[in-house]
Parts: sequence; structure tokens; C-alpha cells
Amino acid sequence: MIFSSEFWPISLLWALIAAVISGFVAFKGGNEDLSNRTYGRHNTPDAKPAKAYAIKGAVIGFVVVLFMIRFVLYYMQPVFQGTLFGYFPLIISTLIPALAVGLLVNGHNNEKIIWYSVISVLAVFLIAGGQKLYYGFGPANALRFASLPNIEIASEKEQIPPTDPDRMVLVSKDIAAFRGQSAISTETNIASRFGIDKDAYTLQSVSGHRYWIAPLEPINSGDTYWSPLLGDYAISPGYVVVDAENPEEKPLLKLGFKIRLFVGQNWVNNLSRYVYQRGYDEGDLDEPIFEVDDKWVPHYTIGYIRRPFGGVSGSVLEKVIAVDVADEEAKLHVFDLHKKPEWIDRVVSDDLVKEYAEDWGMYGGDFARENTWKVIFGINKTGTREPSDIDLAYTREDHNVWVVPMTSTSVDDHSVNGVLVFQSSENKGVFYPGLKGFNEASSVVETMQNARDNVKHYPVESVQLYSIYGELTWVAIYATPQEIGASFGGIGIMRAFTQNAADVIFANDKQTALRLYATQLAHTNNGGTSISQTMKQSKVITGKIKRIALLPSSLNGGSPTYLFVLAGDSRIYLVSRDSYPRIPLVEKGDAVVFTFLDTKSQETAVNTFSCKSLDDDGTAAPSKPLETKE
Repeated sequence: MIFSSEFWPISLLWALIAAVISGFVAFKGGNEDLSNRTYGRHNTPDAKPAKAYAIKGAVIGFVVVLFMIRFVLYYMQPVFQGTLFGYFPLIISTLIPALAVGLLVNGHNNEKIIWYSVISVLAVFLIAGGQKLYYGFGPANALRFASLPNIEIASEKEQIPPTDPDRMVLVSKDIAAFRGQSAISTETNIASRFGIDKDAYTLQSVSGHRYWIAPLEPINSGDTYWSPLLGDYAISPGYVVVDAENPEEKPLLKLGFKIRLFVGQNWVNNLSRYVYQRGYDEGDLDEPIFEVDDKWVPHYTIGYIRRPFGGVSGSVLEKVIAVDVADEEAKLHVFDLHKKPEWIDRVVSDDLVKEYAEDWGMYGGDFARENTWKVIFGINKTGTREPSDIDLAYTREDHNVWVVPMTSTSVDDHSVNGVLVFQSSENKGVFYPGLKGFNEASSVVETMQNARDNVKHYPVESVQLYSIYGELTWVAIYATPQEIGASFGGIGIMRAFTQNAADVIFANDKQTALRLYATQLAHTNNGGTSISQTMKQSKVITGKIKRIALLPSSLNGGSPTYLFVLAGDSRIYLVSRDSYPRIPLVEKGDAVVFTFLDTKSQETAVNTFSCKSLDDDGTAAPSKPLETKE
């Protein structure tokens, strides 16, 4: 509450300053006014009324500003860095009320005092505005902003880190909201008192698996406003967990906790106020993220951001704050970026990444460095870029990164001219200029919507950019809108460089979609060119067919696809008629020679194939090897 124990010393200090200002203005105004009056038979002023006005003004100014400063510190939570050393909000909250009180008590008849008061307020605003302008505008500042993200430039041939296809997100936030609501509706005592804010869902990894997780929050006015107003905590019993990789998995309620801090709640239940009041008032608190550790203990993690340029502008992530909210008495821990626990998924928020990408994209190029004024005023924006989408992707190294396709700043240009990969745990990124020549996600939605096998016309819920089997790949989630959120409809996969609806693979589950995509990548394209950019053919494999069978039509997605195993080989190979037209005639015991694309999975797609008993030359040599792009 506003009368909580925090910030009393600083509030009293500024209230005393206000008392001096109010008393002085009232005293000077009183002297000016009384000097022109006649008292009794003597034509001399009496100073006692002026002193009385001064005391009255000082007392009123002290009380008014004390309440004002307490209000500002409790509700506005000003950061003590920036203009006037971060004290601009307190100076204005002290100066304006103090001058107003002094003038109202007895200074309003003194025009000189009025003008001095107006000038002093304007001076404070001019000084603050000058600092903002000095540290926030101009070529030097623009170039400094562009350097903050510490972005390296990769070579033209380098690819973004490979995405683990087994950890693709198949559940969007809308789908998670729909499934999470169904979980709490089964518990009467919980559903009547607690709800879930859709925006509170956080995508995170727990013990190597990805989930959407959000806290149960109080929804009754007594719990959200009146009880906290009187100093009582509103307590939540836990949170909801929705599997982000498997849309068929049942959502869970994790109960048995006493969570009393929330992002959007009032009074003593407010998370940022709790952190601010414990001394973290000299930096910006980034977007709070609800995360659990690998033992499912709930926390909030918050990036602590410093403004490097005069405390006024720029953003540098300095520390990460973790608030353990498992018990009613929360525990606050602070970590350096390189010493944070491994369970903390990310501390760099998407908003911070967007700010970095915008500044670097606009002013990080060679032309912008030489012609900054032209770029600032929009006269010439040659070589400038801007972020189109920001998605969180997990790599095979089991850490997550922000994947940001960059486009030119031209309004009509929707093509990607490079991909920025930004670390989620530090101020560092890599830009891949060679990944260009395909369209941004917003223009891909319609293509994915028109997928051949999307016969029910499911709308596209989200489109994400992955690196799968060495190819830049768009992955779409199809969903059916519901009254609250949406339900899962299917998954779509399309190679980024071939934006054709006919090439979109649509499936109802991840494994089928990945198998079909691997088979598609293994197919030839117009006379013997593999469409895979980085996947290499295996060495020539020779063996005898142990078992061979046709995949059910519901699983082969287009061209008839067969799977087979070799004697002495545990892997399962897939080959379609597009790769080998005679595959329906191959039988158990036939000698075969083939190559395949090694996707590191149990099922792998055949690239070239030959059967000794069926080929015209009577040998088991494969057809002419396919070319692969380096």
C-alpha cells in the first residue's frame, strides 16, 4: 500500500525540500503584499503575518509533497538513472506542488515570484529535454545504438544453427489457452476463483521438453483488489502446463504452491512492485517471464536493463532476477548473465530483440555509417533492414535462440535479405547474409493455407522459421478457432525457397510430416538436382531386401511410398515412385543399391535407388548420382 514501509527516508527528504520552497514563496509573496499596507496609525508593515504565511505554506507543502512522492514511488516506480540523475520525476513532483502551495497561500499577489516559479519549472523541463536530445538523437547516438547488440556477420555460405525437429512447436499460444482452460474447468473450486491470462503463457523447456506454462491468477474482486488493499495476500495454488510439442497430450494442473505475486495484480500482489521495493530501482525491469525449473518449482525471471548512454537511452542487459514464488514468502535471487542456472530459458525478451534488430538494421550498414543524417530523415535508406518476425527456436545443442528474418525497409518489399539469430541469454547475435531470396512469414500464410491436403481449410495459426535437415523450412500450425483460443488442426511444412502451395506438406502429426518432408527433400528435381542445400548423400549402400511394404495411403501424402529394411540393418528406409518408378515391383530378397539423406532419425528417405533384377543393365549400380548444392 501507499503507506508501506519502503521509501520513507527519501520521501521525508523531498517533503522537507518542498516545505522550504513553499515557505519561501509564501514568505516573499507576503512581504511584497504587506509592504504596501497601512497598519493602525503607523505606515510600517508588520512582518508577523508574512512569517505566519511562511509557516502555513511550509506545513501544507510538506504534507502535500509527502503524499505526492509516496504516490510516485509506489505507483510510477521511477528508475533512478537518466535525466537529472534519474530524479526528474521526484523533482517535478516536488517543485510544482511546492510552488503551487506557496503561491496559493500568499504568493499569488507577487508577480515577480510567479514569474520565478514558472521559469524554474520550465528550466527543469528544458534541462531534462536537453539531456534526452543529447543522448538520444543524432548520428553519433544512432551508431552507438546499432553497436549495442554485438552482432557478428557470418559468411555467405554459413547456415543458421540446426533446429531439433523433435522439438518443433505444434501448439500455438491460442491452442494452449484453449487446452489450459479445459484443464482448470474440471476443478470446481479452482475454476470459480482462478483464471489464466492468455498473455501469461510462456514457451519454455523443462528437462528437455517444451511446454506452455502459465500461473493461475485470482479473478474475484475481493482477492484482486480489496484484500490486497488491506494488506492481505491473494494466494494461487499453482499453474497450468500445456505440452507444446504434442497437441494430444492432456494438460496438467500443478498444485500445492502458494503463489502470491503476479504481473498484472494490484497492491502487494504486484510482481514489479515487489522487486522494485527491494532495491532494484536503478535499472529497467524487462518483461517478467513465468518459468519453472527442472523440478517444476515456479519462478518469475526478469532481465535487469541498464541505459548506457547518460542513463537516458540505449538498453544493455546486465543481470537476471529470479523470484521463487513457490511459497507465500517469495525469495529473490540475482545472477550475472554467464552464471545463471541452466533452467532459465531466456532473459532477453522479444521486445528487447526487436529494439536491437531495428537499431542495428537501420544504422548498422556501411551506407548508414557514412550517411547517417540521410537515413535518419528518410532521404536515402540504402542497405537498411528491419525485422519481420521474431520466433523462439531450439537448436540441437539444447539451447534456444531468437530467429529474426530481416527485410528491407521498403514498404512493398516482403523478401528476406538475411536472417539474424540472437542469443536468448546475452547481448550477442549473428547475422547470416547468405540466407535470402525467400519471403517473410506474413506472405507465407496464404501459401500454407492453400496446401493441397488442407481439405478442411483450417486457418493458419502461426508460421515459424526452422532449419530442418539442413534446409530453411517454414512450419505452420493449423488450428480451428474456438470461443476461447483454438484447437489443433494439423501441421504444415514447406521449404522456404520454394513457396508453392503444391509443395506444402500437410499432416495431422509431427512424425508423418517429418517423414514426408525428408522424402520430398530426397526427390530429384527436373533432371537430377537435389533440392537439399546442405544435406549430403550417404555412401552407396548395397544389400538385400529383408522386408518391404507400401505405406497406407493416409500416411504417404501423395506419391506412393514404400518402406523397407535390409538384412543386418536396423534402419527403416523410405522410397517413393518419384525416386524409383519400379519400386512397386521390388520384392523380398532382391539385391539393391541406393543412397539416402542422413537425417539422423530411425526412418530415412532414399535419394537414389537401383534394383539388380529390374534394371535394364542387369547390375546393381545406382543411377547417376544427384548433384547437391554446397
